[in-house]
Amino acid sequence: MNQTILEKQRTIRCKTPIVLLSIVSLVFTALSCITYFVNYHWEYNDGNSYYEMEVGFPSVFELISLLLSVAPYILFVLYILKFHKEFKATILVPITLGLIAFNYLFYYIESAIFGYDIYFRDLIFDIVIIVAFGLATFGALKGFNKKVFLIIAMVVGLLVEVLSILNIFNAIEWYLEDGLYLYLFTWTIGVLGTIAFYIAILLFALKNRIPAIISTLPEKEKKNAEKMNPEQALRVLKDKLDFGMITEEEYQAQRAEIISKL
Repeated sequence: MNQTILEKQRTIRCKTPIVLLSIVSLVFTALSCITYFVNYHWEYNDGNSYYEMEVGFPSVFELISLLLSVAPYILFVLYILKFHKEFKATILVPITLGLIAFNYLFYYIESAIFGYDIYFRDLIFDIVIIVAFGLATFGALKGFNKKVFLIIAMVVGLLVEVLSILNIFNAIEWYLEDGLYLYLFTWTIGVLGTIAFYIAILLFALKNRIPAIISTLPEKEKKNAEKMNPEQALRVLKDKLDFGMITEEEYQAQRAEIISKL
């Protein structure tokens, strides 16, 4: 396999829109986190009630939530810009998906600890998205050959964000009436950032192959290969060939060895 073919395989398809969407999603999400530091406090004075803006430092749980909110975006941008071309840090993909699932789960952990109200409709949607991204995470650990779980997760995520947009439209009048302009701004750009992020991942998964995690850990290959069935071993071997990690001759030789054990 010559160098030109290898370089072609290493180039991300649709890289420009994926990178742009990823960066936009990161910037929007970071801006939406302003409310962790600037918030509204209910004031009552001389018979008048109103919201007063105040600046503060987030609590420990809020800091964890903040990190969970921005970490997936940072990791995905790093992977696309730096590591994908070099066949490095493939583990960042399932970590990114896993963090998205855990971010939704963390909200309920925090709610249970502090006794926050949990709405049944939101709970149903969140359970669906947690399961979808959880399955996508496990799928990513084995490589995206079929990408079914990832596509389902992205579609579910996009549907949830579309519902959020509808909620924003329904709440605009109330937010403007009470002067909660910052909340309206951060909520809106947060949803738009998440939509851009999901589209970027979906586009990346549909247009590119990602090697199985096992193929990026040479020191554990032999041990893990022994646990794989022939179909899994052939799939990992094909990933290596597609990413230029082995030559055509090496692929054919190893394929014949696997088939001989059937």
